[in-house]
Amino acid sequence: MIRNRRQTSRPANNRVSRQIEHRMGREKSINALLAKAEQQIAQIEKEYRNSLHVQAIDPALRVDIKNACENIRSVLDYIARDIRGRYCPNASANARFYFPILPDQNTFDKRVDEWFLGLRQAAPKVIAALQACQPFQPDYEWLGQFNQVNNENKHGDLVEQTRTESVRTTVTGQGGGQVSWGPGVTFGSGVSIMGVPVDPRTQLPVPDPSIRVERVVGRFSVRWSWRLSPGVAKVGACRCSTDRSQYSTAVVNAG
Repeated sequence: MIRNRRQTSRPANNRVSRQIEHRMGREKSINALLAKAEQQIAQIEKEYRNSLHVQAIDPALRVDIKNACENIRSVLDYIARDIRGRYCPNASANARFYFPILPDQNTFDKRVDEWFLGLRQAAPKVIAALQACQPFQPDYEWLGQFNQVNNENKHGDLVEQTRTESVRTTVTGQGGGQVSWGPGVTFGSGVSIMGVPVDPRTQLPVPDPSIRVERVVGRFSVRWSWRLSPGVAKVGACRCSTDRSQYSTAVVNAG
């Protein structure tokens, strides 16, 4: 009987050993993918800054962005495999499943119960952790946007970067009063500002000691984004970004 117990325990021990080996191997893969993604993102940012000068994105950069997104998504799916292998022994080995990135609570509950059979009972803390980082939670909207980019990148493209300028002119009188205008305003002949005639050729008041004229030039760098299929938002790789503006002021006419 003792011999039989030892014989029957060996397969179980072997299974545990294989599971541990798989988890360790998967952890190494995750760390390698994260390290590679960090390198790719640093290179993408460097190449993007260079592309601002030519107002176009190099085709090689587009490939780098696609590969970085895929590597990050692979990390999430490796985590999903680890969760399923550890806590869901009754799940079908042939069924497809993914790391859950879902738009609302109902869809999350349905997919998690489908993809991770028994997880809710076996590891409720894991369920809570997965739910806490869903796109319908505050501060995690970016994850849903990233997922859309990753799913669409095989059929999408990048919107090329463009650069525009916005000029605003301010005229200040001796009493402190001001008049200002921006793009789209054009003066014809016979127009005066604070009693000083405007030159239609320069669109500025003629030099006069009673006024001070300043022009503020805002240079806007429009970041690239994926051009996705209809209904999918445009986002930068892995995160939404706000356009940055740089302003310079020139005194063009001071009395």
